Amino acid sequence: MPSPPNSDCNFEMSCSLHFIGTGAADHDWKNIGAPGVRGSACTLLNGHILLDAGVTAAVNLGRFGAEPDAVTDLLITHTHIDHFDPQAIGKIIAARSADAAPLHIHCSPEGVEILRGNSLETQCRITAVKPGDTFLVGETQVTALSSNHLIKERFAEETMWYLFRMKQGNLLYALDGAWITTRTAEMLRGISLDWAVWDATVHQTADQRSFEHNDLTMVEMIIAALKTRNTVTDKTVHILTHFARTLWPDEAATRRIVEEEHGKLMAYDGLKLTF
Repeated sequence: MPSPPNSDCNFEMSCSLHFIGTGAADHDWKNIGAPGVRGSACTLLNGHILLDAGVTAAVNLGRFGAEPDAVTDLLITHTHIDHFDPQAIGKIIAARSADAAPLHIHCSPEGVEILRGNSLETQCRITAVKPGDTFLVGETQVTALSSNHLIKERFAEETMWYLFRMKQGNLLYALDGAWITTRTAEMLRGISLDWAVWDATVHQTADQRSFEHNDLTMVEMIIAALKTRNTVTDKTVHILTHFARTLWPDEAATRRIVEEEHGKLMAYDGLKLTF
């Protein structure tokens, strides 16, 4: 097991992750909050950077006490509705105070057009991002990385992971996607990751969804390969998320597999980690 998060560290030198939604798209979101029902993908980094905002994002922000006013930026990995729901984003914007700074949304050019089609461009700042782009969010340097995932409705859309380079350390946010693209592996060369959040949609191997999502064996193989170039070390903390309801056993069994058998951390809705 990795070392547990340190709850006594100095806030300015810590990295915090608040998992707002940790499920894949097969959860029953009409029953959000029921046992075994995980929310759509959504994670809050350092209290102000929101990563993805799927169908349940607005509801779960309220459930877990995350203040919409504190969110300065929203980064979208891709435009599947479990990661990018204009209605949920609109609700987050509507819940912000009138004197709050406009929410800054970073997403693919295709996502920009969808937001404009929902008339959200007048309520926030929107910036188009493509793999390879590097930009600042406050003092955090963010690099968009390519991922292996497909949007059938928008075939040309480039899906993304994000690398965060902070004074506290380096974080990789890697969902959705299968394996790791050569381009991304090269962009990570020379960077040592302190934390990595991995897509773990699939438990068993040989499932067709592994063409664009990771199974547990694939995660282990990626980590082993990245260790050979010191992108990952024995000190890197690995968190698994985006669990499919139909492709994993119940919560207790999933935790046992992830944490006891594989030595990773299992994310769940509402989990707060401070490193």
